[in-house]
Amino acid sequence: MHEHETFWKLVPRYSRSPHGVVILYGAKNPAVLHCTTFEDMEKQLVRMIEIYNLKRAGLKCSRGQMLILLLHAQVQHINFLWRTVIAQSRGVVGGYCTSAIDVHLCDALDTFSALEDAMVDSKEFAYSRSTGFQDGGCTCRTCAPDSEELVRMWLFGAVNYAYLPRPLFKRVFGDFSEALAPTRS
Repeated sequence: MHEHETFWKLVPRYSRSPHGVVILYGAKNPAVLHCTTFEDMEKQLVRMIEIYNLKRAGLKCSRGQMLILLLHAQVQHINFLWRTVIAQSRGVVGGYCTSAIDVHLCDALDTFSALEDAMVDSKEFAYSRSTGFQDGGCTCRTCAPDSEELVRMWLFGAVNYAYLPRPLFKRVFGDFSEALAPTRS
């Protein structure tokens, strides 16, 4: 699937199309996400919340209910960031994302993925992962960057996003320390 080579890269687990409508998210075999995926998911979660609230009628929230509420809030946040990325689809430098919104969106997708893991483990709801890894294992430089590309991605991120809050920077770019460890020896 070499059409991914036109995607703008941020980190190995996040790259997006120049217009921002499609995102490749995940390691090794990234999921191909479309902005409409999360818009539809937001509607589905609202329906789940409404049905659950009717059944429980004011009773205390369970762990599963809280997970659905958190997942819904995260999907709303992702949709807001994604619409911003599409609206501001700004320039690219050497094939790399230049907007801090991409960093925030990657972080939001990481949080969403962790919440989805918790939902799948929950016995209270029959929840199936919405963003499952769908790609067949593409080997293009975007999906499977070599060590030289990883170094370039890290250097670009370290220079271009140095102004971001340290915890956010570490969450999004922290995987590079593991990925680059073999190249430092």
